[in-house]
Amino acid sequence: MRWRELPAFLAGALFGVLLTEPRAAVRTLSASAVRGVEDGAPAAILMIGIGMLLNALTLPAVKEALAPLVAAIPLRSPAAYVLFFGLLSPLALYRGPLNPFGVGIGVYSIMFATGALPPLALLAAIMSVVQVQNVCDPTNTQNVWVANYAGVRVEEITRASLATMIVVCLCGLILGAWMFL
Repeated sequence: MRWRELPAFLAGALFGVLLTEPRAAVRTLSASAVRGVEDGAPAAILMIGIGMLLNALTLPAVKEALAPLVAAIPLRSPAAYVLFFGLLSPLALYRGPLNPFGVGIGVYSIMFATGALPPLALLAAIMSVVQVQNVCDPTNTQNVWVANYAGVRVEEITRASLATMIVVCLCGLILGAWMFL
């Protein structure tokens, strides 16, 4: 017999609460449901918003409007390439316009479609910029966990690591420019 996800999850929760605290089953399940919505709703809303924005970026009219702007950026010069992506690498934070796990995938898709950069140079730029996002983004789960464990605000982790990760990004961009431009 194959269970669907929701009935299986509910059966597992019910089994767990009845096995551990049968007298407090209703209270525990109610509190868990409220806490689950509190913890999960912001992330779900963020993902819905990113999905809507990403779909908007893939519309033909939007691509046509953005293509000339992207094509006008002089990214084929190694210096412009390094400066553009290096200085703007903090825009990968908070699922921003250079974050490949958010809105950035639409921006990078437009760059690829317009031929603004050779494909490997674009990939090198994405991989370099994502280093800033991986370590510094306050919305990353690992940063939230570490901040909670250390008793600091997650933004303090971002402030402490941002300059170092921009340097790492710049090194990757220099290497990418040298190899692919």
